[in-house]
Amino acid sequence: AVTPSVGPPAATPAAQIAWWKMTLQSEGILLPGPSLQLGFKTDFRPPRGRIGIYFGNLGGGALSISACAVAMSDGSSGGLTITAAAGPTALPPRGQALMMVQLEHASPFGPAVPALTVTLAGAVGGGAGGAHKLPVAPHRFVQPWPLQTADSYFGWWRTAGLAERQASFAWAGPYDRMRAKQQLAAGAGLAVLENVDPTPSNLVGAGYLATLASAAPPDKVANASTAIFCLLRLEVNPQRGAARLTVRSRHAPLADSLVKAFAAAFGNVAAPIP
Repeated sequence: AVTPSVGPPAATPAAQIAWWKMTLQSEGILLPGPSLQLGFKTDFRPPRGRIGIYFGNLGGGALSISACAVAMSDGSSGGLTITAAAGPTALPPRGQALMMVQLEHASPFGPAVPALTVTLAGAVGGGAGGAHKLPVAPHRFVQPWPLQTADSYFGWWRTAGLAERQASFAWAGPYDRMRAKQQLAAGAGLAVLENVDPTPSNLVGAGYLATLASAAPPDKVANASTAIFCLLRLEVNPQRGAARLTVRSRHAPLADSLVKAFAAAFGNVAAPIP
């Protein structure tokens, strides 16, 4: 018998695009097989969140799991408190199991993300392992910030010291402004602001990072200079099918993750998985 491999898929451009898209989704497939399938379902209510990891045995023989753990991919605490239930130790043929992971956002994190490490024991001894990075990027802990006027938005946009990340790309398919607006709000918790950008096809959004210590917007806290916010501007030329995405934030990994996630979602742009 051959020890089944459960390593993550190679980081091809397609795999990179798929992973970044999953950081905007509430459920998906981390590993499609061939022996072990891993799926996920999330529920984020910043500054807390939880992710259910579904294990499925796609084969005709039993799978024995000798180790299963979740930790930050760089071995640090990373600003996230991770509490994981015990993972399954065995899966019968076509069997399934669920592992719940609780997350508390103590402080801004990134670029490292939580990763699930699984080791399968082979039928004749030995094992094969893989670290599967969970789709929990910094923007999972963003709350909407409904700035009321263009002056307010661009006033914060001009805040000194903000990190800026930008991507230009061809829009994948016809531009649907309403659908893009829904993705910004549902995928990354942003407040999409109308009557801010003078170009009708463009979109702007605002949000802030909610932590255990502070879950209020920057304009509602005593010291706004320490609040972590993000401002997004999506410029689209529907006739040319061209787009430019710009994000500014005090926390560079947040700006980075938003640009990479939405460049993947809107333009199928690949970027390295952190």
